[in-house]
Amino acid sequence: MVRQRVAAAARRLVPDAATDILHRYVSDVDPTVRRIANAELARLADAAAR
Repeated sequence: MVRQRVAAAARRLVPDAATDILHRYVSDVDPTVRRIANAELARLADAAAR
């Protein structure tokens, strides 16, 4: 549960470190954490493309 919250909040709370944190969570054993991390990475990529 904590990893899910960290993955969901990392982009907003620590934008400079969010990519590193989320890349670690992409390979987490919990599928929910992986899904959230992938979604947040996609949002970061989308924001960077603008």
